Amino acid sequence: MRTFAKHFTQGYVGKIKEVGTTLKISISSNYRQRNQNGDYEDRTYWNTVTVFDDKRMKFIRDHVSEGDLVQAEGMIREDSYEKDGEPVYTTLLVAQDFQLLSTKAQRDAWRAANPQD
Repeated sequence: MRTFAKHFTQGYVGKIKEVGTTLKISISSNYRQRNQNGDYEDRTYWNTVTVFDDKRMKFIRDHVSEGDLVQAEGMIREDSYEKDGEPVYTTLLVAQDFQLLSTKAQRDAWRAANPQD
């Protein structure tokens, strides 16, 4: 039987940062939850997606900016490194597929053309 661990992240780009031979993209996702008064409020959580593939990194560098709506899908991977002689364990969300759904500029233009009352 084949086993796997996958992630699916859709949200807005925060930062895009080159780290060594990888690209790290922080993506915000909103979750609606009830507060103590019973009212709904949005909570924003950030996830960092790591890109190793050169072709995907080039696409992101050339076409993706802060505020763009994106979707990333891929594997979840445990990793570790040493810091001050001690092991540090991390969980990576590795993008095997990455799509630009809409740019911030496209959404801003649509909102300007379709004002809310």
